[in-house]
Amino acid sequence: MSAPAAERRQPPQTSGAAGLESLWHACAAASAMFERHAVVPAPQLQEHLDDATVVALLRRALEDPAVRRMLKVTVDGAQSTAATQTVITSPPHEGESTRAWTRRLFGTARVGVGLNGAQRWSEQLSRVFAEIMTPVWEHCPHGWVELRLTLFLGNYGFTDGGAHRDVGHPERVVHLNLGPAPKVFHTWTPDAFVAATGGLDAVRLPPYPLASARTAVFGPYELYVLNVSDFHVADNDEHSVSVAVEMIRRTPAEVLAEVAGRLALPSRRAAAGPFLAAGDEAGDVRRLLAEPDLASRIAASVEDLAARSRSNAGFQGSPRRRAEGAPEGAVRRHPTYPLVRGTGGALYARGAALRLPGEESELHAVADVLASAHWHTPAEIAAATGVAPTVVDGVVDALWRVGALEGAPSGPIGGAA
Repeated sequence: MSAPAAERRQPPQTSGAAGLESLWHACAAASAMFERHAVVPAPQLQEHLDDATVVALLRRALEDPAVRRMLKVTVDGAQSTAATQTVITSPPHEGESTRAWTRRLFGTARVGVGLNGAQRWSEQLSRVFAEIMTPVWEHCPHGWVELRLTLFLGNYGFTDGGAHRDVGHPERVVHLNLGPAPKVFHTWTPDAFVAATGGLDAVRLPPYPLASARTAVFGPYELYVLNVSDFHVADNDEHSVSVAVEMIRRTPAEVLAEVAGRLALPSRRAAAGPFLAAGDEAGDVRRLLAEPDLASRIAASVEDLAARSRSNAGFQGSPRRRAEGAPEGAVRRHPTYPLVRGTGGALYARGAALRLPGEESELHAVADVLASAHWHTPAEIAAATGVAPTVVDGVVDALWRVGALEGAPSGPIGGAA
């Protein structure tokens, strides 16, 4: 069976401000660096994303047992296990539109389908948004930014969470509407919301104080910048499909908390021991804090955390690992996903750590060749680096399986070094 049309699309090609990253700059300019709400036209995205891209994503995601905890389905404003199960067991047919799919499953009811972590199941969607978000690294070079894609589709009316604001994370969200209908957002500053409702509690059910709201309507292939620290509620009267990319700026406290969790502490929990006296965890912590190399270990862990994130363009999670090995012929690094060196000889690729103990220089030599914009066969890499062909084949295969490489299109390849 041939690949769906959305998966056969050519990857986005960019050159300076003319590329997809120009959309990030346009959003930043229109919204005072993502502080104000703004609508930005994005007609160039029609070349890369459409409803068929979303159908391909859903067909792949609904095969994954992990999708259940990432999926939210509402029918006429109510969330139910039965509706979720219906969606999981009845994915869209190849060639079926998302609108036809929801109509087939639920008739004329108001339906909402939300999918968190959508980057896990669509290489095409991930690559396009990775390209759009590239300039964020100019403003956050240490890599403490996370990107997350969320899919929304349907004619669900108002957001089932009501008029609310997102607190606890410093983040901004950019929505892309893929159509076919426009999408509406109503927003309030906290002061305006207090004036309208008397407090800062979310309003879960209509009526909402729409007379005091700022209302934005954005049509197909337009971007909407949303400052989620303001109160907001979406309004989809007609079927539309949108993808939201969240820019989450991690605080130093969050970075250190994750690093502390990654530091190796011995587990002393005894399966048969009493719950409240299961081990000497306090002693483990004291011994860790007393280690003379603690500062260097923390610094290395922070560096590796940044390298891991940067190698996957900041995304939480990657598309599923490829089951097959690298194809014959030339390969190169995916243009939007760098190969980043970590500590201890590690190489980070699409969020995965690769190591060749005792052969770190060989690993990095192969990666340096692949990091160029040119296509190379494994034989050419071996000749250029002097690394044994078996090692080159192993590195190329590993990088291919995690999604860090792309295969050359058919036909002659020029520019190989």
